[in-house]
Amino acid sequence: MARNKGAAVVSYITIIGWVIGYIMYTNKRDTFTAYHIRQSLLLILGTLVLSLMSGYPLNIGNPLQPLISLLQLILVIFIIVGIIYAAQGKKKAVPILGDVAQDWFKSL
Repeated sequence: MARNKGAAVVSYITIIGWVIGYIMYTNKRDTFTAYHIRQSLLLILGTLVLSLMSGYPLNIGNPLQPLISLLQLILVIFIIVGIIYAAQGKKKAVPILGDVAQDWFKSL
């Protein structure tokens, strides 16, 4: 089955990109795109949760802010790695969270 690299790559770019990638995936289903759709969903949800935890934009005085910022940076790096894997046509998990995403979102 042909790989839909465009949908896989777009799915990593914000929640709007994920929705666009998912719509593209539903028009042309394949296991490669599904793999990246699941992985990108977990990464995007993680960044959203961390943003809420930081109290953004009013994060003044949050003692956990340095840790939250570090975790956000790590997730952004994982998103970039995921985009690179998708663009190269690789069905490969991002470190730590890739396999978790496949398990949690197997119904997608």
